[in-house]
Amino acid sequence: MDTIYSVNTIEMGGADRTSTLGIYGNGRVGLNSNFTDIKKMNSVYDASVKSGFHPSRGKLSGTEAVALHETGHALTDHVAKKMGHGNLDKAAKTIVNNAYRATGGKGNATKSWASKISGYAKENFSECVAEAVADYYCNGKKAKSQSHAIMKELRKYK
Repeated sequence: MDTIYSVNTIEMGGADRTSTLGIYGNGRVGLNSNFTDIKKMNSVYDASVKSGFHPSRGKLSGTEAVALHETGHALTDHVAKKMGHGNLDKAAKTIVNNAYRATGGKGNATKSWASKISGYAKENFSECVAEAVADYYCNGKKAKSQSHAIMKELRKYK
C-alpha cells in the first residue's frame, strides 16, 4: 500500500455507531457518518482529549485529527511492506520499540511511555503509532516527544 485509495464516510452499526470515529483498512479510510457534523465531531473529540484518550487536535478540527490518526495506520501499513512484513501490527511494534530506545528507554516500550501520547496509544502498538501521527500533525512542535520519536522512525522508511 503506497497510497490511501479513498476517504469516505461509512455507516456503522451497534456500539461502533457512537464510539468509533474512524477506521482504516486495505488502503481506505472511513469516517463514521454519525460524526460528519463538524461541531459534533469537535465536541466528541474534545471530550476524548479532556479525558486523556486522544491527543489535542491543536488548531485542526476533530475530523482532521481523526483522519490523521487513520492516516497513521496507513503509514504503518506502508512501512510494514517496506520492512518486508505483511503485518501492520508487527511493524508498529518495531517502530514503537525503536522510538522508545531512541528516547533512552531500555528494552521494549512500556504502556507508561505510550500513555504520554494518549490513553488510546497504550492500547497497542498500532494505536500508539496512529496517535503519534495525529499528535505530531495536529500539534507540530508542541507534540509529545514520544510522537516526535515515532515520526522520526517512520521517516526512515520513506
